[in-house]
Amino acid sequence: MTAATDFPASKTAIPLSFGAMTVGGEGTMQARIHDLPTFQSILDLLKEHGQEEIDTARVYGSMTSEEYVRDVGAERQGFKIATKCFPNSSFGAMPDITQYDHTPKMLRQSVDDSMKALSTDKVDLFYLHAPDRKNPIGDALRVVDEEYKKGRFDRFGISNYTVAEIEEIMRICEANGYVKPTVYQGLYNCLVRSAEPELVPCLRKYGISYYIYNPLGGGFLTGTYKPDKTDEEDNNAEKGKGSRFDKSSWQGQGYWKRYFHDAIFEAIEVIRPKAEAHQIPLAEVALRWCMHHSVLKRKYNDHVIFSASSIKHVQENLAAFEKGPLPDALVKAIDEAWTVVDKSGQAPKYHF
Repeated sequence: MTAATDFPASKTAIPLSFGAMTVGGEGTMQARIHDLPTFQSILDLLKEHGQEEIDTARVYGSMTSEEYVRDVGAERQGFKIATKCFPNSSFGAMPDITQYDHTPKMLRQSVDDSMKALSTDKVDLFYLHAPDRKNPIGDALRVVDEEYKKGRFDRFGISNYTVAEIEEIMRICEANGYVKPTVYQGLYNCLVRSAEPELVPCLRKYGISYYIYNPLGGGFLTGTYKPDKTDEEDNNAEKGKGSRFDKSSWQGQGYWKRYFHDAIFEAIEVIRPKAEAHQIPLAEVALRWCMHHSVLKRKYNDHVIFSASSIKHVQENLAAFEKGPLPDALVKAIDEAWTVVDKSGQAPKYHF
């Protein structure tokens, strides 16, 4: 259970959640932070800035991220923990770890395994991490309701589902008296706005908070990647193996497919001169846009999930998030850049 520990008021327009995808054992998928002192320093920064949520998942760090969250004592320090069950078996992904899906047996096992790894009997938020289209969603929702009624989590969330799937989930939950999702976690940033026309109105209709991930496009929106470099090491020399774009991992391959498109490179170049004219780094532009110019609203308890591979990056990101709105010329350039992506037919989808 979460300890009663006071956090100062946050200074961001939209609350943050720290994504622990980058925290885990050395050599594991996407993990860049491997030692507890560094993780603790990050938690200290988060608390100093009034940000109290940690987002992890059963599969993060090849099933080691939750253990780091436990070992650093995040819950004891008052942080609210979210975790998820990703149906990697149904995706044919991550064969080196437990093969979870959303069948009743494996979903229950995922909850049990997460509670054991976190050394807790309850988390703040539990997600179905992605659609398991090989198994009936009604069975999964029944198990989620059972686990909720056992007191295993306070809030239920869904992630990466389509609008049609959300409508079906809400219908099933209403018909059966199941706990309903109150959080949706999905892909959204200044150059990936596919969620705006249909998803966002759906979430508002049902009173579901929007927790966005990839505010920096996994680092892509820093503008450091080059379209003429098709080799992963050329584009990733400073990041090294284990980054979001590490092609040796299933997820890294997905990031390449999501962002390495001519239209997105072109869109970044629409923004770059305006950012340089105002002496604002591209990364800061992307983060401030999420805070002040996106569809996110504090009144709906929307959040931005951000991650980092170092203490320095956390410091820089927090500083950017706490700054004010962007100049009008930059906001206009971002809208023009999104139009480039949107009209190209290469815009990444908001869902899996």
